[in-house]
Parts: sequence; C-alpha cells; structure tokens
Amino acid sequence: MIARILTAAILAGCAAAHAAPPLTADELAVCARHVQQLRSESARILERNAQLDAQRERILARSRALEAAPQQPELEQRLALHQQRAQHRDETIAFNRKIERIRAEIAALNETWRDYDARCANRPYDRRDLEQLPPAAADAMRAGLADVRVPYIPDAMPTPPGEAY
Repeated sequence: MIARILTAAILAGCAAAHAAPPLTADELAVCARHVQQLRSESARILERNAQLDAQRERILARSRALEAAPQQPELEQRLALHQQRAQHRDETIAFNRKIERIRAEIAALNETWRDYDARCANRPYDRRDLEQLPPAAADAMRAGLADVRVPYIPDAMPTPPGEAY
C-alpha cells in the first residue's frame, strides 16, 4: 500500500516537473496578440467565406444556365452568347483569385493557431503580468478561445486545431 502511494507521489512529481513553465510577461503579450488576432480574423474570414459561398452558388447557377442555352441560328445571337460566356469565364477567374487569397489568409491564421497551441496553450501566467497588458489584450486573454471557430484548410494541416471549422 505504501509503495503505491509513493509511486503515485513520484509520478505526480514527475508530471509537475514536465509541465510547461509559466509564461513570461513578454510571452504573455505575444499570446494575447495571438488571441486577439484569432478572435478577430476568424470572425472576419468566416463571414467572408459565407459571402463567397453565396457567390459560388450564383456562379454555378450561371454556368449551368449558359451551358443549357440552345445554339441560336442567328450570328448576332451566337455572338451575344459567346460574349456572355467569355464574361462569365472572366468572372469565374476573378472569383478563383478571391478564393486563393482567402485560402492564404486561412493558412496564415492556421499558423498563428499552431504557434498559440505550441507556445501559449495550457501555460500558467502571473496575474500581475496580465494586469500590465493593454486592456484589450488582457480582455482577450480573459475571454480565451473556447468560443472561437477557427477556419482551417484540411490539406494544409495534419490535424484541425481545437474546435476549428
């Protein structure tokens, strides 16, 4: 019985020894910036993504309509359809560029999340250091990330972070 208690005490001591050290004041400030960025950028990107989804649906509907358009016998009508298709192609290319930009923004945000996870998550900090932060940064640290949905690109990440969507 005593051996079990001693073993449990030794294991608890080893676990405490391997726990991450407390954040320094500078590290806490970096972590607070990460939290602020993750909170604001996630919301902005998710909203933008919803707008792009709606735009994608409009583009797909227009593509189907143009593909289903019957060939007209009149040269003027054929030219008009050709012009509509060319304009639609240009709009689709511009949309794809928007998608690439938002993918780059998401990849950058994913990097911030990974950095936060590696350097900040589950690490204690001194309350006095928190009180020295600017009010917005301190508020962000107090709020944490539990309610934040971080968009991610599954291809770019081995595992999705936290409650990411």
